Amino acid sequence: MIKRLSKDRNISSKMLLIVFCFSTLLIASTVTVGNFSELMEAVNSASPGDTILMKDGTYT
Repeated sequence: MIKRLSKDRNISSKMLLIVFCFSTLLIASTVTVGNFSELMEAVNSASPGDTILMKDGTYT
């Protein structure tokens, strides 16, 4: 009985760790921008894990 409780607790701990690790991926977002003002807005509002993509083009 004690071994079963220990095993169940071990499995629960591993499942919680997996959910925690992948939750940051679910929260992160990707923003695509095409000009400087959109880029600055995206940078200022970005959170850790977010991705900012620039549209194709020539930027100076």
